Formats: sequence, C-alpha cells, structure tokens
Amino acid sequence: GIQIHQVDFIRTPYHPGNIKSYKQLARIVKKERFDVIHCNTPIGGILGRLAGKKCKVKKVIYQAHGFHFYKGAPKINWLLYYPVEKWLAHYTDALITINREDYQLAQKKMKLRRGGKVYYVPGVGIDTSLYDCIDSERIEKRRSLGLHENDIAIISTGDLIRRKNFEVSIRAFAKMKVASAQYYICGEGPEKENLKKLAAELNVSDRVHFLGFRSDIKQLLSACDIFLFTSRQEGLSRSLMEAMASGLPCVASRIRGNTDLFEGIEAGSLFEPDDIDSFAERLNSLASDPVLRDKAGKANLVAIQKFSTETVKNKLIEIYNREMGGVIEFHDFIASLLEFYPVWAKKRMELNIPLDSFVLISVGELNSNKNNTVVISAMQSLARRDIQYVLCGTGEYEDLLHRQVDETGLQEQVHFLGYRNDMKELYRMADCFIMPSFREGLSRSIMEAMASGLPCVVSKIRGNVDLIQDEGGFLCSPNDVGAFASAIRALNEDGDLCYNMGAFNKKKVKEFDVSVVSRYLERIYSVV
Repeated sequence: GIQIHQVDFIRTPYHPGNIKSYKQLARIVKKERFDVIHCNTPIGGILGRLAGKKCKVKKVIYQAHGFHFYKGAPKINWLLYYPVEKWLAHYTDALITINREDYQLAQKKMKLRRGGKVYYVPGVGIDTSLYDCIDSERIEKRRSLGLHENDIAIISTGDLIRRKNFEVSIRAFAKMKVASAQYYICGEGPEKENLKKLAAELNVSDRVHFLGFRSDIKQLLSACDIFLFTSRQEGLSRSLMEAMASGLPCVASRIRGNTDLFEGIEAGSLFEPDDIDSFAERLNSLASDPVLRDKAGKANLVAIQKFSTETVKNKLIEIYNREMGGVIEFHDFIASLLEFYPVWAKKRMELNIPLDSFVLISVGELNSNKNNTVVISAMQSLARRDIQYVLCGTGEYEDLLHRQVDETGLQEQVHFLGYRNDMKELYRMADCFIMPSFREGLSRSIMEAMASGLPCVVSKIRGNVDLIQDEGGFLCSPNDVGAFASAIRALNEDGDLCYNMGAFNKKKVKEFDVSVVSRYLERIYSVV
C-alpha cells in the first residue's frame, strides 16, 4: 500500500543537478498534498525541507544520521554544511538526532520553526535476535577461514577509505605480541592497495586478510573473537552495533556515536583514533585472556539492547504522537547561506577558535581586581577541551595569567586578544560572558554582553546584582572556583538554558538604556 516515486537526487549538496531534483520533489508533494514530510540524509533533508516550505506542508521532520560538522571536523565541513543545517532548521518542526553529541549541538545551535523540538533517538535500530550465534555455524565458518582452534580472529568491517582509519588498525595489529592472532578486513575501497602495501611493510601480510565485499557478515562476526574499529568519524556505527549484538568484545575509537554505544560499559575499550599503542595493548589483553573476552562480550550484549529496533520504534512513535497532535527557490537558498558566517563563524575562524566550541569572554583590564585567574582554574577543573576562553584587554596581570595558562596546559583554549575595537563582533561570537571581579560600580562590559544576548556568569557584588538576576545568569562568590565551574558546565550542556538566559538579559538591559538614564538625570536637574 506504499506508493513509490523516483527522484533524481545527486549526493553532492551543491551539484546543480539537484535543482532538477528539487523541482521533481516539489511537484510530487504538491500533487499528493502530503500532511507530513519525514526526510533523511543530507540531500534528502535539504530538498525535503525546501519542498515542504514551498508547498506549505503542515509538519516537516528531519532525521540526521550524523552531522558532517562535529567536534574535530575540518573547517571546510563547518563552512559547507553547518550554515545549511542552521538555515533549514527554521523550516523544521522536529529534528531527530541519533547520537548525544549531535543532540546537544542541535539543542544549542539550531533554532527550529516555532514550537519545534530536537529529539534524540538511539540510532536506526538493530534486531539483536538476528545475531544469535550457533556453535556449529561458528565452527564451520572458522574452518572456511583456515582458522585453528586456538587462533584469535580479529575482524573489522567498512569501506576502505581514509575516514575508516584502517591504517591505524593494521599498525596496532602489527604491534600485537600474540602470534596466533589473525586479522580479517571486510570491505572494498580506494585505500585497499595502500593498506596491502602497509601490511607488507610491517611484515604481517600473511596474517592480515582482505576479504572484500561480503554478504555473510553475521556469520563472520560469529566466527571471530574481537571486533576492531578505529574510525575517525561516525554518526552511530551500524557495524559496531552488529559486533556488539554478536557478543564480541570491541576495541574502538573514542568518537561521537561510539561513546553513546559504550555508555555505562566499564572503561578500557575506547581510545583516541591515532593511539596505536593503546589499541595494541587492549588487543593483546583480550587476545590473551578468554575470561576478559567473555566478560566484555556479555557487557556489550546488555548495552546494545538500548539501541534495539523495538526501542527505536517506540521512540519514533512517541515523536509522531507529539508532532501530529512564502516560496523559497533553490538559488535563493544558496545565496542565503552566506549570512551565517560573517557574524560569528568568520570571527572564530579569524581567531583560530573551533566553530563547535563553547566560548567564554571576559572584557576589561588584566589586573588583580578582575580576578581572571578564577576562570582559568575553573576551566582546569572541568577538563573540557570544547571550552574556549577569550580575554579582551591588557594590564599588569597579563604575564601572570600567561604563566597560569602554561602551567595548566590550556594554551590552545585560552586566547589573549589585547585591546580590541571589534567588541560588538566578539560578543556575538561568544556563548557566555564571565567576570569574577572583586569590585564594580555598574559594569559597562556586563551591560554590553547583556545587550548582545549573552548569559552572564559574574561575581556576586554590588552593581552586578543590579544587572544579573537568576533568569539571566549565575552570581558566584568571587573566589569560588567550583561555583564558576558549575555555572560554565550548566550553560555548556544545556543549549536551551543558555539561549533563554541570553534572551532575558537582552530585555533586562533595556532598564539601563541611555534614554532611561537621561530621564533620571533630567528629573535631578529639574530639582537642582
């Protein structure tokens, strides 16, 4: 009973052929008079939402299977894809993300159509019952692979491309001390010959087996003992979920998606994508200890249940139950993207600040009164690499602050900008204003930050308490590092809180507008 239409999508976002695709899709939507569009994939998400806007569809749902912009992504990804998603969010009623990092980023950065909501769904679902292993199948498949009873079989699956990072996998395998280990790689891709050469250079060609494209992944997983996955980027990896559902212990890269899958599992299986030694050490431990392999595999079987088809289905039903209760042309859409960089992205790139980071800003002389050392100490206690701190100003404490930054290892996260004449752009680039000063009359920099729509984390002193209320930020004792750290964490982790506090400040600061002050002075002069 499902009707199918062919649309000539082209995967490259900016390919002119997608103008034709957009027109095809818009004609179908107009003809069929759909009430709801649920679109997936980057191109489907772009054209589906444009068609929904053009045809005035009641509800538009977009399911992102992993944003191309993410922590650590190349800047070009942020320039090409982030403005697209940010702009199209205005025509989206529900944005579904499949990993926690994307969910938090979308909550913080994406402003949906009025009443719109960002949701988290744990992937696309996996039928865990399909991966139950029968001993006879395992024995038969191991025999077909030429494995002996005591051999340790390690397996990886995926396209042989740089993003999957098989070079690190092979180098880690080559460092293993377990001579009986064999490594099987399933997949095809442009890196195949380079990977074969690498295996030869490392003298492991006889133990690294390239199996090419396979249609028996389930059986191969059942035959192996360890799953190795060193990918640099994933949304929520299907191959890793399959390995977990097969009861295999897994050694994987610490990236978004993978951290979701391993949430609550005992530490020791996730490492940085380039940490060859740690991958090798963990492989050695698992290969040498059958009890450890069994324990890790059973933990994975429990953890993967949160991502089962049944769980995802129920989540989607909840979303649909909640959600069901102008013409924009393609060339206009492309032109409109440019408006998003000049305000904040261009400024961050100019200052070499990651586009996806949480940026704190302080403004004023670098002296003992401004007490900026507390902010640096708070950052050290949080140990979060996604937090950046910008200091605007000069003063006698500059050398002391530089030494503190060097001692705490925060050189890449703290930026001394000196005296600036572009404060308006810098405030708009930031996410939060912070100032732990000991004395203020009525701080002009706080008022500027409020007028820029920033939440404020400041010391609880005279003047500041006139400006900042609970709805607009946090008031902390000047030397309370823990309080400042807690406030930073709260704003960093809750995009809605950050936005609402900034919006409140933008209204609150009007009480201190020049026109208001002028009226007060006029009354005083009239009396005098």
